[in-house]
Amino acid sequence: MRKIIVSLLAIAFLCSACVEHSVFPRPNDMISVPKENVEILGHTEGKTGGGRIWILFIPIGWGRDEVLETIAYKKALKHMPNAEGLIDKKVTYTRVRVPLVLVTYVGKAIKIEGTAFRIKTNTDYQQEITNKTTINNNTPNNVQEKEDSNQH
Repeated sequence: MRKIIVSLLAIAFLCSACVEHSVFPRPNDMISVPKENVEILGHTEGKTGGGRIWILFIPIGWGRDEVLETIAYKKALKHMPNAEGLIDKKVTYTRVRVPLVLVTYVGKAIKIEGTAFRIKTNTDYQQEITNKTTINNNTPNNVQEKEDSNQH
């Protein structure tokens, strides 16, 4: 009899788990910077997870979606040096719920991926102008003109 009860409890435990997997595209953050001032750095992603146990109606542990999403966002920015934000964000939620009579476990994993960007500074503009000037001075026409002026 005891084996039957243990077997039924094990079956109930294994069959009661629920897995949710959701993907949400997020709107881009509104930035009021001209397009030419934004430098695209590349694709990045960040992942984090958390868990919470509910004993009756009392939660123990952490795992609020907003907190986990913020941590994953910061990890995504950390993977790309000098990144200041993400555009074309996609958030993937995975939630595992194991409900029992008195105790319920909820485990969450959040993954954020997107394209990292940074806003150019004045020093970046000065360096860009210097590079363009150097490139323009070394074009084939300018080199030919310099050779012609050296011959006279």
